[in-house]
Amino acid sequence: MAVRDSLFVQASGPTGMLDVEECRVGLGALWTPHGSAVKAKSGFRPGPLSGTSTPGQVSATGTPDGYVHVAPFQLVLQSGRAAAAGTYVCTLDATYDVNILSTPANPTNPRNDLIVARQSDTFYTDGTSPFEILHIVGTPAGSPSDPAIGGSSDHIPLARVRVDAGATTIVSGKITDLRGSGHAKSLVGGIYAVAAGGILPVASQAERDALTGIYGGFAVWRSDRGWVEIYTGSGWRVQGVPHCTSVADLSAITSPYTSQLAVVVDRIYRYTGTGWVPIAPGYVDETTRTSSVGPFTNTETLLDQITFSAVAGARYKLTWDGTVQSSVANDLVALRPRWKAGATLDSAGTLFTEREVNIDIAARGMGRTVVATVTGITAGQASIGILAVRTGGTGNITAFGDATRKVTTLLEIVG
Repeated sequence: MAVRDSLFVQASGPTGMLDVEECRVGLGALWTPHGSAVKAKSGFRPGPLSGTSTPGQVSATGTPDGYVHVAPFQLVLQSGRAAAAGTYVCTLDATYDVNILSTPANPTNPRNDLIVARQSDTFYTDGTSPFEILHIVGTPAGSPSDPAIGGSSDHIPLARVRVDAGATTIVSGKITDLRGSGHAKSLVGGIYAVAAGGILPVASQAERDALTGIYGGFAVWRSDRGWVEIYTGSGWRVQGVPHCTSVADLSAITSPYTSQLAVVVDRIYRYTGTGWVPIAPGYVDETTRTSSVGPFTNTETLLDQITFSAVAGARYKLTWDGTVQSSVANDLVALRPRWKAGATLDSAGTLFTEREVNIDIAARGMGRTVVATVTGITAGQASIGILAVRTGGTGNITAFGDATRKVTTLLEIVG
């Protein structure tokens, strides 16, 4: 059938035009689309929490006993029993108690029981048309499987309950939520459905990406991120200024637009069209050394380093404040700021400036502050710091440090 009868039309004679399936198809237009132009997404209507439970959640008794409890809900259930069978609106208006141990635990082997919401319909030749919460008892086995769900195929598994051998109570750790995953009939694209055009709650990017009825302007609430995303026709755009926990976490913004802003902890980043770059100065990291390095001579030696997560295109400022000394007078020491990808910095790192110190008196420390900026650091883990080498003279060089004369290395992002 291609052209369906519309809702609420007047029959020309005594026989009505609309059967129950036509009514369900018409109501389906009100819900989140999914799968095709005339199908809706199955899911629970978001609503006030019942204690700490979400709609349709199965929980154990506070003081464990043989029961589990299904939280109240209203469920949009897209029928799969015809090409366009429309949606049921199923309601559980109070907590539903299920006595799992009405079938006692097997003394030897565990079993898997299922709690299922099922809609039957005589329109599709079922014997009756109830909406039911079913407790389907599994078969005990060393490695038990889920029992089959018979009857109408219009059903949603709510939970799996593991009944251990000899169990006398059911605890929360034995209940697996199947509403959104874990079973062939789990809900696709998250556990919720909303009115067409509404903002659909999803718990993760994976749930969002599983949606198949999306259109330009489709909006979701990412409960894992605390932000709204809208589909543009080619990607999901985060609305407003998203907050991320690290530079790497910016990847959660899956379709950024050029010049989009984001906050990473206390720093603002801008998307250039190819990557994220910081647009405001800020502290990256700082180290303090309280011991001496050396002695060394003409082998370039690492004094201090900072390992950090570099951002492509950023400009960094390195400040090192320390002291070097030699065992003889008039030695020359080169202080060399370098950077290198990874967690290990050595003389193979990229040199971005050099400062030379003339130690004119033996065994007397010469304080120096090195300030240098650098760009072009490869995005990802990188190390930056100061190395030193004797470039003139014959003495042994020591980079001094102790508890009262601390050596500090500061890294900032400046553009």
